[in-house]
Amino acid sequence: MSLCYEYPSCDAMGHSALQNGRERKTQRYVFVNKHQLISPGLFLHSWPYFLAGWEAVMHTIVSLDQRALPGISGARLGDSGALAPGCRPQVHVVDDEEAVRVALHRLLATDDRYDVHTHASAQSFLSSVDSNAPGCAILDVAMPGVDGLEVQGMLLERGCSLPIIFLTGCTDVRMCASGMRRGAIDYLTKPVDDAVLFSTIERAVALDAAQRAARSHHVMTQARLASLTAREREVLTHVMSGRLNKQIAGDLCIAEKTVKVHRARAMDKMRVRSVAELVRMVERAGGAADPVRA
Repeated sequence: MSLCYEYPSCDAMGHSALQNGRERKTQRYVFVNKHQLISPGLFLHSWPYFLAGWEAVMHTIVSLDQRALPGISGARLGDSGALAPGCRPQVHVVDDEEAVRVALHRLLATDDRYDVHTHASAQSFLSSVDSNAPGCAILDVAMPGVDGLEVQGMLLERGCSLPIIFLTGCTDVRMCASGMRRGAIDYLTKPVDDAVLFSTIERAVALDAAQRAARSHHVMTQARLASLTAREREVLTHVMSGRLNKQIAGDLCIAEKTVKVHRARAMDKMRVRSVAELVRMVERAGGAADPVRA
């Protein structure tokens, strides 16, 4: 992530080009921020303080970048703001035919957004897949031993919601329906069209990212709710139902000032500024309208 500010009255070298509409003798300045330019002498005298402040700014920027990726553990941003290579979504190709695996690997490797892994068997895939890593899986339906549908069932039993794209050499309506009911992204028939495959992978990766973000938000919200005291939860329940402080005090048989204290502490623990924001947070975490039950 980079910051770039322009000072209207200075050129790219930091010289004053125009003053009051007339050309005057240029004076060199040192850029501090978008509100302040200082002379070289003052900069040399105060550079340690300037450097300390700049390091603090960059630390804040990095922290904000990492907080913006709740669904990816330990993710870091590169200079362009994109995910670093180690955090690319993983695309697993599981097919017992070597020719298919090689062809798909060559095709998918042309898109550097994905980290492509190939597996010759379901056992190899199941033993190496990381359910915490973002991405999707492309499964051949008809494999010897454990087939694609069985692999899908095993992943679900593990609690792994990795999106699955099925590849098949023949169209079996019953098999397709079974896989789709259990959450498969799509069924693609071999030989698959390149554009269709890439489009389907994009949908799968986007769905996976959304699901991970939702799970992360749910965990965060539940942790904040767990930090509330019993009385703070009671007060928040009444606040979310639209009750005023005086009404809440009457309902709970406590002083209105006490309600204000509990309300302020609860809102601070939940890190929200308004009741509307609190309601959205709780609903997004699973639709629990009553934080006491959460």
